[in-house]
Amino acid sequence: MKLKLLLLVTLGTILLSCTKASDKRHIQIGQELPEFQTYLINGQNIGKADMLGKPSVIILFTTTCPDCHLQLPEIETVYKNYKQSINILAISRGEGKEQVQSFWQKQSFTMPVVATESNELYDLFDKGSKTGIPQVYISNPDGKVTGYTDWNEYMTAEKILSIINISAK
Repeated sequence: MKLKLLLLVTLGTILLSCTKASDKRHIQIGQELPEFQTYLINGQNIGKADMLGKPSVIILFTTTCPDCHLQLPEIETVYKNYKQSINILAISRGEGKEQVQSFWQKQSFTMPVVATESNELYDLFDKGSKTGIPQVYISNPDGKVTGYTDWNEYMTAEKILSIINISAK
């Protein structure tokens, strides 16, 4: 009985780390990407200006979120096949460099990633909506958001490419 209770509490904690009550304050389709400046885990500086000039895909995630574990490989597929024509950026929420770097290595991910122990960067996109994660933002070359999904909808590589209007290889 104690094991069942512990399992239920653990599962509930994991689910709450991914999902929260939703409203529409997060960046919406038609709005501009927020201004930001940060560093990738490899130390390279990156910001909104680097996301302009070609379509971009930005995912907000944590390494402990089961829904993120489903979404991240789809974005990695897009990155591996289209990194010359699409900007990709993964942004962790509230996790340090070592934790994110270890997860990236275990998953064999190569897409650019930011590890942020604070929620400041996440909050620029989420705007206090507490929508949860993952959140995926797709923008056009001018930085206007043209696609969005959260934990309620899984976005395949094909769906991402269709929003960007690129045919799959």
